This record gives sequence, structure tokens and C-alpha cells, in this order.
Amino acid sequence: MFKKYFCFAVFTVILTLSAFTETLAIACFQNEEIDDKCRNVTGKFEDLLFEPFFESGFIVTSLPSADLEPQKEIKLGEIEKFFEEPSDYILICRMQYGKDLVFNKILDRKIPDWKTLKVSLVNFSTGKEIYTKIFDMTKFKEIDPEKKCETVSVQVAKEAIETINKDKRRNK
Repeated sequence: MFKKYFCFAVFTVILTLSAFTETLAIACFQNEEIDDKCRNVTGKFEDLLFEPFFESGFIVTSLPSADLEPQKEIKLGEIEKFFEEPSDYILICRMQYGKDLVFNKILDRKIPDWKTLKVSLVNFSTGKEIYTKIFDMTKFKEIDPEKKCETVSVQVAKEAIETINKDKRRNK
């Protein structure tokens, strides 16, 4: 008898929590004609973004990383068609790399020339951009691109979560 009640209670809690869970989609883009090492950095950055959002209770999904012309504008309507159901929010990350790898003397190898990261957070239901920031990646003290990914992904996630919480309070 206890087992039935326990299972019912757990099921009820899970359903209740899922009703209050926010969903977030991550879409990462990089410029065209770049080295595969740049694509690896984009993938690593995207992977690192998942954990802080999961830990904060979000259901997170992503689009496959894609190449994009530098001047091409990213339209929300084009992104929406990739989802069966829209997310509450979408985090659009646009990486700009130099065309060629650069040799780093300290690491003694060629690494991606990561120039900028533009981050935009959009409320899907309103279509409004509620957060945008451009990071100058040359200003980060980390030299190794993977370390840079770790640092900037934590900062992006923290600021995006704060913005989402403000947006939820504003729309209550």
C-alpha cells in the first residue's frame, strides 16, 4: 500500500515541477569557410552551455551548429521551423572566427582565431529580444580556446538565466 502512495506522490511532484519548467533552445552559428578546429570550438561552447541551464531547472534543446554568412541576419522564423514545439526562450550564439588558424607560441600549435561572440536571448512567445551582448574574445585572458569556452559559457549562462528570471517576473 505504501508503495502505491509513494509512487503516486513522486509522479505528482514530477508533473507539478514539469509544469513550471522553462524550456530553452540553443542555436549556435559560425561564419563560413572556417577550419574544423573552429567548428570544434563552437561545439564545445554549445556543450558547456547545457549544464548551467540544466542545473537551474531548464529543459534544454539545441539546433545543429550551422555556418552563416557574416552579414546574414538570423531570423527567428527560420529557426522556429526546426522545432516541433516552440521553446519558451531561444539563445542565439553567433561566433565570428578569422579565416585561418593562428599559431600560438605559448601553446606551440595553431588555434582558432576567435574574434567575437554575439549572444541574443529571445522570448519565443513575444518574439522580443530580451538580452544581447557582444563579447570581444581577444580580451579574455585565457589562451586555449577550450578554456575560453568554459569561461564565456558560464558568463553567458549566468546572464541569460538572470534575464529570463527578470522577464518571467515582468510578465506575471
